[in-house]
Amino acid sequence: MLNGMKAAREIGAKVVGITGAKSDLMCGLSDVCVKVPSTSTPRIQEVHEVVYHVVSELVEAELAQGARG
Repeated sequence: MLNGMKAAREIGAKVVGITGAKSDLMCGLSDVCVKVPSTSTPRIQEVHEVVYHVVSELVEAELAQGARG
């Protein structure tokens, strides 16, 4: 994962990290880092799922707006 993030940065892509409380390496490689303040894997995953859905809705809304002109 970290190598992929490094490669993305090298080609100029924006990198978004979504992690738990202990992942400073990932946040250091991210342009934006969503860091869930927990060390409990199930809690972190629950929050990540909500973040994924919100981001998906925002992207879909943006794409729909662009399609309408």
